[in-house]
Amino acid sequence: MEFDSAGLYSALAAAVADIGQRDLCVAFSGGLDSSVLLHAARNLPNWRRRLRALHVHHGLLADADQWSQQATAVCAETGIECAVVRVEVSRESGESIEEQARMARYAALAERLQAGELLLTAQHGDDQLETVLLQLFRGAGVAGLAAMPVVRRFGAGLHVRPLLGFARADLLRYATEHRLRWQEDPSNEDQRFDRNFLRNTIVPLLRERWPAVSPAVARSATNCAEALRLVEELADLDAAEAGCAGELSVAALRRLSRPRQRNLLRRWIGSHAARMPSAARLNSIIDDVIGAVRGGAALVRWGQTEVRRFGDRLLLMPRLAPIDSSTRRPWPDPAAGFDLGTAQGRLLCTVADDGGLDPQWLDSGRVEVGYRVGGERIRISGKPHSTRLSRLFQEAGIFPWMRDRVPLVFIDGQLAAVADLWVAEAFAASPGARALALQWHERPPIR
Repeated sequence: MEFDSAGLYSALAAAVADIGQRDLCVAFSGGLDSSVLLHAARNLPNWRRRLRALHVHHGLLADADQWSQQATAVCAETGIECAVVRVEVSRESGESIEEQARMARYAALAERLQAGELLLTAQHGDDQLETVLLQLFRGAGVAGLAAMPVVRRFGAGLHVRPLLGFARADLLRYATEHRLRWQEDPSNEDQRFDRNFLRNTIVPLLRERWPAVSPAVARSATNCAEALRLVEELADLDAAEAGCAGELSVAALRRLSRPRQRNLLRRWIGSHAARMPSAARLNSIIDDVIGAVRGGAALVRWGQTEVRRFGDRLLLMPRLAPIDSSTRRPWPDPAAGFDLGTAQGRLLCTVADDGGLDPQWLDSGRVEVGYRVGGERIRISGKPHSTRLSRLFQEAGIFPWMRDRVPLVFIDGQLAAVADLWVAEAFAASPGARALALQWHERPPIR
């Protein structure tokens, strides 16, 4: 197709036509691609809604501040609002810098996208080719080989890539025709990055041999996207049989063939916005968690995610952070609440008239918060004798991995309450008397 500016405007208009009139937000780096996209969006015919830009400052380039200043200056010249968003990229997580920067960038954009707004990003056909090749070299399935969709749900709105049908050379011609100013990222020449190695070394060789490689690979990506929709529909049918409130039934999973088990697990994990595990981790979930005779201790971890099993229930959750159970921390002012940290939530005291702690103990006693170390007992109302905490947890169906993470409240060295689950009779308020009830806010799932 012979390139012209009208064609680019038409592609942009077509990408958003079915969505309807919405505010537009361009992810604007200040490079060639996003400069073309911003200019085209500003000149989009018959579009009467708000247009703004977001510039992500990674801090990875020596002149990152200059890039941000130039991006805001370009927007200011044309009356476009531009917000600079600073993110930090971890260099110690085991992920590549490329992947860390990508994840940080999209997390920041998703957080700042407004309800109903369209995020426009400037990936083009050459980017799509590189993405398919990278996924192929990583051994990806149809989800990876489907590469980048034109439209997807994103944050509070939608993410649209309207330039996938154009080559970078087309964007260069557009920028030259309209005399745009843009910045060149020096890191694009760094061959240590996989995408740069493909772009600068491998793809030119492929095009020399197969000039139509980009549209051919784009067609393959489209075919994979269609296949992906089919396997997702199958996964949704299986989930209707195996799923319940964000969990999966182990018994129902066992009735599926192994490929359908993997397909359902991928769909389930993806629906929780968790990072997808490797094929080896996925197989371990099937063999070591679903296939375990007794699943109480079955666990598979990857990144910041883990899959655990409790009876017939398969659960997906954030990775549990370590806690220190060797010491108790003072709670000097119970009225002010207590931050448990490590994604454990907070303890609060609220006035109650239907049972709780006797306020006199909290006012005059030494109040501390700790965790189970083993052997703890508590006598609760209605019980003739004290009961081991381990037995109470088991009877209440508390997840085994959470039993050492339930906060315990001690008064003058004695166990007075177990989170908001039980109060020791010796520290409980009399029936009908003013009481202070413990509440465990923002707690992780415990049963």
